[in-house]
Amino acid sequence: PALSPAAALSLARIGIQVDPALDAWLAREMLDGLAGCDKRGETQALRILTILREISDGPRMAAWLSNVLRHSNPRIRSKAALLIGRRRENSRWVEQPKEDTDPRVRANAIEGLWGMQDDGSRNALWDASRDAHNRVAGNALLGLHRIGDPRAIQPILAMAAHAEPRFRATA
Repeated sequence: PALSPAAALSLARIGIQVDPALDAWLAREMLDGLAGCDKRGETQALRILTILREISDGPRMAAWLSNVLRHSNPRIRSKAALLIGRRRENSRWVEQPKEDTDPRVRANAIEGLWGMQDDGSRNALWDASRDAHNRVAGNALLGLHRIGDPRAIQPILAMAAHAEPRFRATA
């Protein structure tokens, strides 16, 4: 905690080379800190999630982080959802966060599917493109566009003409 975020990340990048299990240790530390249900634990969790995003490249982190998707803090849940999505290479995991009441969690879960071209991911993106929140729908449409689905163009144009400014800005 005494290190700046940049210094902590630099140290973690070196640490993961020395000990490939550093990411698992950090995940355990984060879960222990969150168990205390205090602000310090939440601040530490956000910091660790940022570090894990940069140093951990394996899908094994998804198992550690799935518990975090049930945390009361939506910022923590949303960062965990994005990290899980980027580490897992299937769309089935998105069933849990797609029911979250916080749109940041749903949007980050959908962003985690970007680049996946299997039918399950494509279907999850199409389902999310109809979400009532602009960021969730926009992330889904961008994901479809990125995988080359030409059917995404029409909903993007419709979003650009939406009555609400936030939808037009997203488009």
